[in-house]
This record gives sequence, structure tokens and C-alpha cells, in this order.
Amino acid sequence: GAINVKAIPFIKRNRLGKNIVFMGHMYYPPNENSLEYIARGILPNLKKINKDYRVTILGSIPKNVVDKYSDTDIIFKGNIDDIGSELLKYDIAIAPLFEGSGTRLKLLDYMASGIPTITTTLGVEGLHEDIFKNLIIEDEICNYAGKINNLLCDGDLYDKLSVDGRNYVEKYY
Repeated sequence: GAINVKAIPFIKRNRLGKNIVFMGHMYYPPNENSLEYIARGILPNLKKINKDYRVTILGSIPKNVVDKYSDTDIIFKGNIDDIGSELLKYDIAIAPLFEGSGTRLKLLDYMASGIPTITTTLGVEGLHEDIFKNLIIEDEICNYAGKINNLLCDGDLYDKLSVDGRNYVEKYY
């Protein structure tokens, strides 16, 4: 896989924002399972820390999935024509993946845009090993809220992951 970094603008992000993104078509069961982790585990814990946290889901989303999560504060945007411009709106990206296969191109999109990213060990499977230096790995859902909040409080780490993530994608993909 490759990423067209010219189509994904990089900006220095405002780490004080509370906008989180997850990309994935919800017709694919592993992505819907990730949505379940976000809706029932990650977002409620984030709201305990700060009620301003918002999670947006990008990708094809069947109505029954939107209805299933109508009791959450999750924002469903559906398919986006210009993913590069859309990603400029987010402060942190997550990919709590515990199943599935293939290259996780969503991580490369996030990182190319300069969004600091948190994912699982499975989330980086199949990507160049230097990725471990350019994002945060967390395999316990109960720890995501703390990792997200800590990342936003650590300006040096936030800026490093943002710049290094983009450089990683440019170098390897």
C-alpha cells in the first residue's frame, strides 16, 4: 500500500482540541467491533475526564449501526470525498483494532495528516517496524481515555508524534 502525501495536507495541530477520529466502513465487522469499544468503553471514560471530548466516525455506516449507537455522543459523518481536508479537523486518531487483516491504511492516513495516533499491536501489523516510534500502542480499552488525555497534556510528545508520523509515511509509504 501507498499513501499520496500530496493529497493529505499536514498541519501543526492544536493539541488542546478534543476532536477524535476513527475511520472505517461499518459494513466490515472488525470496524464495527472497534466502534463498540469506542462507544461503550473509550468515549464514556473520556467524558468522565472532560465532557468536551467528541468522537467522529468516517466511512460507510448502515442506518442500523447509526441507530444502535444513537444513545452515544458519537458523530457519524459517513463517506468523505476529500479525506485529506477532513482529517485537518481532528486532534487525535484512534484505531482500537483487535481483529481483521490487511494493511491498516487508516493509520497511514492519520499519520500523514499529522494526527497523533493511538492503536493496538494488531493495528500496526504489516507496517514497517519503525511505526512503533511514531504512534502509541495500547491494547487495553480501559487505558485509552487516559492515554488520549495524557497525550493532549504532553505538548512535546504530541508535537513529536505529529511531525514524526508524517515523516514516517513520507519515508516508507
